[in-house]
Amino acid sequence: MADQCPAVPCPVAACPAGTPQPASPLAADPRRLSRVLRRLLLAIVAGAAIAEALVAGLEWAARREHEAGAHAAALRLWKFAARAGAGPLRRAGLEGMVRCGGETGDGEAVADAAVVLAAAAHGRSFGEWDALVARRVAGTLPPDPPQPGEHDPDEAEGQSLGVRIRDGVGDLLHGHAPGYTVTLSRSAFRTLFTSTWAPRQDELPVGAPRKLARQLEEPKLNPWERGKTAYVLSLRLEKAGYLALARALCRRAYDLLRSAYPTYEGADWDGLPNYRGAACGLLCAVQAAARRMDPAVPDLHHGGLRLRVEGTEFPAPWRVSLQVSLWDTSLPDSVPDEDWYDYLGRSVGLAPDRTARVGVGEGTYRLRVGVRNAWAGEGVPLRELLELETSSLPKEVRIAGETLDLPPIRARLLEEIDALGPEEGQTVSRATGVLEWTPIAGAERYELSLANREDHENGCSYGDWQRATTREARLVLADCEHGAREVLDRAASMPGRRVAWCYIQAFDADGRAIGRQAHNVRCFVLAEAPR
Repeated sequence: MADQCPAVPCPVAACPAGTPQPASPLAADPRRLSRVLRRLLLAIVAGAAIAEALVAGLEWAARREHEAGAHAAALRLWKFAARAGAGPLRRAGLEGMVRCGGETGDGEAVADAAVVLAAAAHGRSFGEWDALVARRVAGTLPPDPPQPGEHDPDEAEGQSLGVRIRDGVGDLLHGHAPGYTVTLSRSAFRTLFTSTWAPRQDELPVGAPRKLARQLEEPKLNPWERGKTAYVLSLRLEKAGYLALARALCRRAYDLLRSAYPTYEGADWDGLPNYRGAACGLLCAVQAAARRMDPAVPDLHHGGLRLRVEGTEFPAPWRVSLQVSLWDTSLPDSVPDEDWYDYLGRSVGLAPDRTARVGVGEGTYRLRVGVRNAWAGEGVPLRELLELETSSLPKEVRIAGETLDLPPIRARLLEEIDALGPEEGQTVSRATGVLEWTPIAGAERYELSLANREDHENGCSYGDWQRATTREARLVLADCEHGAREVLDRAASMPGRRVAWCYIQAFDADGRAIGRQAHNVRCFVLAEAPR
């Protein structure tokens, strides 16, 4: 095209081979090269100086805003300074974030800055924010090297496990009997058993620090498990040299454990008098660690409760244990009814004089007392018939280093109720069938439970138990209502058509239990309706 520029031949390419090339002007003039390098260095230094001046200006402006009481603006400026600065200016920005974040209650800002500052000064404390900072710093620790024979439980998710079913869990695996071995994937194993098998009360969690730090911040995790996690992380922080943060996290671990289970002696699963169970031992171990890390931490394990049972004498020989539930008033009233709380040993055995002492850490707690277990020799259903009147006990107790004597608990034995008919396995018509039992004098009403029973090759399982109420010592199946009627409706369409009934109770006019069935479940077969 006419408007195109003519091609300019390259002078170097046009030179014959072997022709010497012209030298670079800078290479030919060393003084000129030196001047260029100096100017370039000055430009770099000037740029760094300008950047440093800008960061210094941010830090100065942040201090002015802070002095004027504009903490939110000051915090934003210190964050910019910490992000863009280096050396002393970055440290000044981080220190400003800690100071201003603490004044405004912005724990996240404090923790973001403190993680960096703590890495440079392991023994540093950040005051009331130490526990929060400790969780963040713990998540940055490297994992411990695996020991020979150990493996990461989070690895090999698809691998299979041979699981041997324990007693009482057979129903979960569709009727497999205890002792039966099944094969499950790791994910299926977790899904099935995480909420069913609780770990040992003092079993500490394992895993990488980052995983444990996330677990500690999990709001759905119960305070006992969070306390154990905090304890493990505090020991790792202590080992890494973060002494102030380790102290704070260990105190936090104790507070979490104590809030859920403040008993340090006198309680366990077996209910032996004056015994220290696994959960008690862990609480003592965490307090000992907190006092080792910080000798100023007081010993909170001096007080407790003394319980006394009066009233009806127990038939000798006897062994009775109470279930004593104590939990901090900051936790919901429903704590003792939750699944995770059930595996903590709360059984307190009565001494021969029918008293018991429970060691309780200092604090204010809600209190609930009931029968855990009772035995009085062969053929005496003491566990089923023993009733405790606990209305005299306070709903809340405060422990302040001394043993508190509680009002006496009144014990009485209920009259035993025997099921009369129908017999085990007898076929009963829904239209005319009647369940009968021995009457109790003074009873104003009776209650009993019914459920569907399904037989399997290696056992049986029961559906949801439903209550039925009647004013006489008999229940007419045709008169069943609500949940009991639904049980009968389901039985009509189930194989075997079996219905279980048990746990008959008698109540007087004041609603007080005066009689109870003490023997095992009895079943009848619901007859088919005529076509």
